Amino acid sequence: MDVELTQLNYQLQQQVEHITRLNEVLRAEITAREQAEAIALQSETAHLIVQNTGDYVALLDAEGRWLYASPSYHARFGTDNTLPGSDFFDLVHPDDRERVREAFYRLVASGEAARMQYRVLLPTSAERFLESEASLVHDPSGKVAQVVLVSRDITERKEMEAYVLHLSYHDPLTALPNRALLEDRMKQVTAYEDRQHSHAALLFIDLDHFKDINDSLGHAAGDRLLQEVAERLSTCVREEDTVARLGGDEFVALLVGIRHVHNAAVVANKVIATVSAPCRIEGRELRVSPSIGIAIFPNDGKNMEALMRNADTAMYYAKQAGRGQFSFFTPKMNETASRRWRISSALQRALEQDEFALHYQPRVCATSGEIRGFEALIRWPQPNGEWIPPSQFIPIAEETGVIKAIGEWV
Repeated sequence: MDVELTQLNYQLQQQVEHITRLNEVLRAEITAREQAEAIALQSETAHLIVQNTGDYVALLDAEGRWLYASPSYHARFGTDNTLPGSDFFDLVHPDDRERVREAFYRLVASGEAARMQYRVLLPTSAERFLESEASLVHDPSGKVAQVVLVSRDITERKEMEAYVLHLSYHDPLTALPNRALLEDRMKQVTAYEDRQHSHAALLFIDLDHFKDINDSLGHAAGDRLLQEVAERLSTCVREEDTVARLGGDEFVALLVGIRHVHNAAVVANKVIATVSAPCRIEGRELRVSPSIGIAIFPNDGKNMEALMRNADTAMYYAKQAGRGQFSFFTPKMNETASRRWRISSALQRALEQDEFALHYQPRVCATSGEIRGFEALIRWPQPNGEWIPPSQFIPIAEETGVIKAIGEWV
């Protein structure tokens, strides 16, 4: 009896162990199936994401050949099912191709993720800017098996950046270079001309009586006239020269590589003739003439500040000579300009401190000798006993607007 019971217990134990092993196998199969289903779900999800993403997703081999491209690539760039095996770099703009190729091979060699910006060509030959983030997939041996490239179109962003950059270096009204761009080009030109021992010329151009047009016809008409002048000035110089607007009615022409100062005079005459020709603005025929001062590099200055200052001084002399003319800078002009500046600065003080004096000159009849009246003549005595004649300070007072206050004082 005991033997039979022992045998039954043994058989029962064997069956329990067998069932336990079966449960373990079943549990392992269930776990494997669940994992497989999860992987399949993840794979399907990833596939759906790639298929429907707005970004451009690509798989490349370590040599840059296509393995896979998302539908967005096909739709945007006209690629098709013949893509696998072809060279990815054929899609890149020729001017950017070598740079992108080098960056790609650097990525494969270093193993570090990289970001690149480059242009691509559409089937229509239009250009688009892409920004790509690249990462690597390694095989079990550690070698690079695939390069995952996720790209997005940044063309609009690039265009906005270019627009903002353009605004920072160009006048918004005329689209001419502004002072900042002129200064940059001036540095390049002076450095080059200095090495070549050649000359450059800076023409400081100011429109005569432009304020009268602005005041009488309004700023809209004045702006349109400035645009017309800008267009005309651009036709007077060569492609390698620069025409810039400083502001208001002031323009500058930078002439490079001139062989003789006579070349600058030829351009100045052309500018005067071209700008002075009548133009129609808002149904009116308008005429405006330019006064031009010319400074030569390196004779009259070796940097923009000196050349601008001296050309401005020469321009003032052109205006004094009758407007619609040009004048080359001479060192003597600085002496006169310095005196003019001192007079201009002292005029307001002279009014405030009552420095002026009136002299009365009788008006006498030539036939009878009878005094018919008096003419008041303003004089400006100086502390050193000298006098500044009206011929020197009255024109400056008219230019600076102090003449009205002097008239009220008289």
